[in-house]
Amino acid sequence: MFVKYVQIFRKLEQCYDQIVHPQKRRLIRAVLDGCMGRIIELKHEMITMDYSEYHYFDDILADLKLTPVSYKYYLEIFYFVYLLFFLKNDLEIPIPNYFVLERAQAIEKRERLLGQILARMTLDTEKPDGTGIMSMDDAIRIIQSHERARQGRLRAKQIRELRLNDQRARQRANMGESKMDKGLAATIIQKYYRRHVVRREAKKFRDEEYMFLGMVR
Repeated sequence: MFVKYVQIFRKLEQCYDQIVHPQKRRLIRAVLDGCMGRIIELKHEMITMDYSEYHYFDDILADLKLTPVSYKYYLEIFYFVYLLFFLKNDLEIPIPNYFVLERAQAIEKRERLLGQILARMTLDTEKPDGTGIMSMDDAIRIIQSHERARQGRLRAKQIRELRLNDQRARQRANMGESKMDKGLAATIIQKYYRRHVVRREAKKFRDEEYMFLGMVR
């Protein structure tokens, strides 16, 4: 099953990479993600049964006429070279192309940010003697400065929230008593309360269904 799932995964990944139709790509992507999840489940099951992360599929690959992982039983050197350079390993699990293509911008941004951080750390840690090692006192001073800056930002945020609350309180005091109709106010309260009751019942029903299906304890 593991070998066949790997073959299915390779074919689905190739289909998803070559097909342009958006609806078909969406469907194939869902099936491809499910296939990858099933491969991981089978791998964990095999590890549990064999008590090893390495498995031998020589007999299965010979029956399915696939390229084996190990070439130890190919005695002729020319055949070995032919297999090495002209055949691909049928059990190799390739990295899907969309992992890189669809996240190219995010990966590029992350690499650029990492490069900036490394360049900054290199400039900060350089010493006149050329050792480039930060002393304990310098590290403590940097940590203390960052902590003081964090506390300052937190205090500024608290003061801003207090000012906004005072401003809202003054506005409510200046507006005086609300002129909303009591019937309209009661209707609004009932609407929100009924929505709360419906949400609570829906959550209770969902929890009972999950418990029945065995998805929660």
